[in-house]
Amino acid sequence: MNVSDTGVHASRSWPSRILHLVDGSAGGHVAPRLDHVEDLIADRSHDVIVTVGGSSTGRHGVLPVQSRLPIPRSNVLKSLLRKNQWGSAGFDVVHAWGIRSAMLVADLHQNQSVAITVDGFDTSDSQAVRAADVMLSGRGACSFGSTRAMEQAVELAGGSRRGSGGEEVICPIMNPDRFHGRDEDLRRSWGADSKSMVMGIIGSPMEQLNLIDFGSMAPRCSMFHDHVVLVVSSGAARRGDLVRWLAGAGLDIDLVFDDRLQAIHSIAGSLDMAVAPSSMACRSRICDVAPVLAAACAGVPVVLGVNHPAAEYSDMNSLIHPSVMHGEHEATKWLVD
Repeated sequence: MNVSDTGVHASRSWPSRILHLVDGSAGGHVAPRLDHVEDLIADRSHDVIVTVGGSSTGRHGVLPVQSRLPIPRSNVLKSLLRKNQWGSAGFDVVHAWGIRSAMLVADLHQNQSVAITVDGFDTSDSQAVRAADVMLSGRGACSFGSTRAMEQAVELAGGSRRGSGGEEVICPIMNPDRFHGRDEDLRRSWGADSKSMVMGIIGSPMEQLNLIDFGSMAPRCSMFHDHVVLVVSSGAARRGDLVRWLAGAGLDIDLVFDDRLQAIHSIAGSLDMAVAPSSMACRSRICDVAPVLAAACAGVPVVLGVNHPAAEYSDMNSLIHPSVMHGEHEATKWLVD
């Protein structure tokens, strides 16, 4: 296992033309992963993005995916390239972002260079085992967002690596230029003033995030601040439980629903702190680490849930509190100090 930290690469060091296959969102929102890839290739006009499943954004092609994905030998990707006449120009690399996209690169010609990047994923997904086989087959360079994601992929593949064993855990690339600064108008729209402390609950996939996992952090912070604003996405799980819990607390805490949290780079700079639950509505889901690293890159302190995969990056970034394993009171003191 190799663990490395990758910075932002200059565009001239990249291959000249890349096809990016990006897993689409299961809900109606734009997948955070797609937003991230769009930013990475903003100055690469020859690259092509195709989403695998999910809703159409109107900006890229979409490969529809039914409840059962085509098996790797189905030549679906080859057919897609022919129909869109992109194959004649050729691609130096086909880069799959996510397990569904990884499934589709298995049958490409061996001369076609392939790269696979996976952050979190659902280990109970019916296609996860096949995707793990592809990722660990040595077909192409494969990087994981966390050690936990890589270990789960190895376990799904039966504990074996048929390839070179060169899989890596690579910190997701973050471009500091993509993050927006503190937006006072945005904060005022949340009802925050100069004395308010604004906390955001972040994570991905948002539709599986358990909001109640960090329910008591806002009341704890209210002991040190006159006014606390808790910003969450309407797409997260257990919204009703959080509303009822906070209503019963009887404290000066405003709950605001803002789905822009899913585009964390555009909103993080306006938060004072963030919390990232590790508890998901789907227990077999490994949390993504990218939203945590994005918030920290924007200068926002982040408290992680117990055993969150992003904890392995806490030694590299002082803005990441590894977990609340020793109590939320300790995490609150860390934030205040």
